[in-house]
Amino acid sequence: MLKKRSQKINETVKKSMKHSQKSMKHKKLRNKRHTPKETPRTPPTKELTENYNQSYDQSYEQSYEQSYDQSYEQSYDQSYKQSYNQSYDQSYEQSYEQSYNQSYEQSYNQSYDQSYEQSYEQSYNQSYEQSYNQSYDQSYEQSYEQSYEQSYDQSYDQSYKQIYTMNKTINKNYEQKL
Repeated sequence: MLKKRSQKINETVKKSMKHSQKSMKHKKLRNKRHTPKETPRTPPTKELTENYNQSYDQSYEQSYEQSYDQSYEQSYDQSYKQSYNQSYDQSYEQSYEQSYNQSYEQSYNQSYDQSYEQSYEQSYNQSYEQSYNQSYDQSYEQSYEQSYEQSYDQSYDQSYKQIYTMNKTINKNYEQKL
């Protein structure tokens, strides 16, 4: 890019040089026509040529520097924008992925923990109730059976004793009568 621009600048400078040379020729011709013959035209002095060369060099340097600065600034701005956009996009994507992954993991862990706790509590409560009910039923049945058997045995023994004593007394009475 810089080479092309410098070439263009060189071309424009050459054109302007040609144009100035032509105008100088025209001026010379005009001066020849209008000046009287007694006063001959003086050739260009060394100072004039030096001034001309200096102005040419200055204009060339200025135009070159301007074009160089412009192209440099443009390329710098473009590269800066590109790098800025790239870094911004990368950082945005990274932060988005990180936040998404974190939120996903958190929600997953929370839901997993909640479901685990719920299922654990449910199973624990169910098993506890079942075992409690079973043990209660068993103990109730056992105590009921024991108490029933005991009361039955006691009543049986008592009635048996009563009958036995009654029979004894009846037999005694009968023997005495005889």
